[in-house]
Amino acid sequence: TIKYMIPNSSGIWVAEGPYFPVETLILNNHLVNSGIWVNVNSKQCMKINENYVTGSSSNGIRVVDKCSEFMKPKCQNLEIAGNTIQNAAYCGIQIAGVEQSIITNNTIFDCNMSNSTDEDKSSAIMFISYAYGGSVCGNKIKNTPSGKMKYGINFFDSMLFLKFLYSNNYIEGMLVDSIW
Repeated sequence: TIKYMIPNSSGIWVAEGPYFPVETLILNNHLVNSGIWVNVNSKQCMKINENYVTGSSSNGIRVVDKCSEFMKPKCQNLEIAGNTIQNAAYCGIQIAGVEQSIITNNTIFDCNMSNSTDEDKSSAIMFISYAYGGSVCGNKIKNTPSGKMKYGINFFDSMLFLKFLYSNNYIEGMLVDSIW
């Protein structure tokens, strides 16, 4: 196994890992006015842990398997844990095309600062485009009067086949629903 570690930086974009088993770690970064964008593939192990992200002009953390078609193999080794995300223009965390992700112990507040009415941009945690199954546990989501988040956790079209474990999440102050 080859391991890559991304050191502290002002913005992180991982274009795509190789198509053989590889572990990519994005750990302990402090990002101001930028976020973390990652394109993964079915062989990649991705861990995004203990980062502080504020003021992103898009999503705070966004992970996409570019080959997210329904029957294609998808990344199954994604962990997003212990991050603090605030004031992102859109979602705090958006996951697309990844199966069995672990989203745990993150703190997300006052995202959707663009005041978007689009469902895929106005959630604290958003699963979209064949992002099936996984664990969503122990996250703290808060929308103060300055925040514009409509949904706490939005499973959108992602609950068709593989189940999610959803437990011990704290959600406060959403404009529409806590879970959608």
